[in-house]
Amino acid sequence: MKKMLCVLMALCLMLTMGIVTVASAEEPIKLTFSSWGDAAEKAILESALAKFTEETGIEVEYLYTPEDYVTKMTTMAAANELPDVGYLSEPIVVQWANEGMLLDLTPALESGNVQAKMDSNKFIDKNGNVVGVSVADEVVLIYYNPDYFDAMGVEYPPASGEEAWTWDEFVAVCKQLTVDQNGKHPDEEGFDPDNIRTYAVKMDDSDYVYESFLGSNNTGVFTEDKQGIALYSDEAVEVFQSIADLINVHHVMPSAEDAASSMDMSAAFLSNSCAMVVTGQWAFQSLAIAAEEDGINYDVGVLPYFAKPNTANTGTPVVVFKDTKHYEEALLLASYIMNTDFVIDFIHSGLWMPVSEDWYTDEALIDEWLTEGVHPEHYKTAVIDWAMGYTTPSAYFTMGCVQQVEDLYLPALDNVLLGTTTAKDAMEGIRGELDKVMENYLASIAG
Repeated sequence: MKKMLCVLMALCLMLTMGIVTVASAEEPIKLTFSSWGDAAEKAILESALAKFTEETGIEVEYLYTPEDYVTKMTTMAAANELPDVGYLSEPIVVQWANEGMLLDLTPALESGNVQAKMDSNKFIDKNGNVVGVSVADEVVLIYYNPDYFDAMGVEYPPASGEEAWTWDEFVAVCKQLTVDQNGKHPDEEGFDPDNIRTYAVKMDDSDYVYESFLGSNNTGVFTEDKQGIALYSDEAVEVFQSIADLINVHHVMPSAEDAASSMDMSAAFLSNSCAMVVTGQWAFQSLAIAAEEDGINYDVGVLPYFAKPNTANTGTPVVVFKDTKHYEEALLLASYIMNTDFVIDFIHSGLWMPVSEDWYTDEALIDEWLTEGVHPEHYKTAVIDWAMGYTTPSAYFTMGCVQQVEDLYLPALDNVLLGTTTAKDAMEGIRGELDKVMENYLASIAG
């Protein structure tokens, strides 16, 4: 609880200085906090916010919006009724900050209450202000069904970056794991791609997956100098085409129309519909529940790579909105939510990873983090060490036009995954629109 003591000491200091006015009969202070999340996350947040009130005397009204969160925030912004503190969707954080919708979190970080893990969890606006900090560090992984690997006589996915598969090695393993209804593999004569019993892998069709592999091929959404778009570079096109080829050439990954594509991970493992799933660290929470209820077996490995092992990191940010009338108190609440000790239940559940670097390097804290029945055998090397040694931050930590870029390139990739166009043609087809987005963005931050 050493960080919580820091929080309380800082609060006492702020009270002494007259910075914070704790709720009283004469001048009660009430903050609002907004978030999305499933029922389990909601329950943990409600408990954490109640604890904040108990320790500070500051009441918090919890605004829970499990669906259409950005729409609600946009409506509230238009009416100047934004909450004091809350979550915000990653792709729009810097954009909102650049438009004056978010306040600087630097004082909360400088208080000593929370130490963001490196700089990869900080959202930075055009003025260099820290306008959001991830409530959790999340990286992208391979989850797999050990029972199926054992049955097929195939070695498990590597559990460390040093041993990660190359992309070609990954494809070869995927062919060993994929079988049609007659037990034939994709390279065998008579294999029926229209009647596949078990696919090797499915991947989230999401920015964090694409950015993980883009970074692996020494590229990204934007050029390294952040002055241009890199999505139509040869390296990016190779990544997109290689992922699509898993579906349409190698037949080791289900298409969007295939029933296996829409299964959640526990159902896919239980039915042997997919041997591996590529998604984020947060899936451990639901897997642990499924393991307890249905007895599924799971473990985790690192991603395959093109030029170098890599994962994008992501993490929903906590922000302070511009409409708050209690900036200092809002900063205090934000620092609580960013404090690992305060939200340790999220860590133990498997939903979150800490945002403080010492939780990745201090063995005693790692032991406190790991939870039997949630974090499997290879979690330490395949998740904790993977996050510390092989992370490239997602573009939205520093760029304010990510949403507009994603609105163009993610739909364009749908046709690539369907096999109706090539990655090169798809990216070249939107190149003019992408360049215009970038041109407008650079002009907007030039002043």
